[in-house]
Amino acid sequence: APHRRARWTPRGRARHAPAPEALHTHTACWLVATREAATLEDGLARVEQAFSE
Repeated sequence: APHRRARWTPRGRARHAPAPEALHTHTACWLVATREAATLEDGLARVEQAFSE
């Protein structure tokens, strides 16, 4: 829901709140669509790595 995303954004950018799982999946799908990742699983692994840094 947009209202939840709007509340999460400032806290997420400051790394005070974990990113919603839907954001991980959405980002992984974009990685597959742009051929930056071969599979959704590969995309999710890259997203998890990026969010953990």
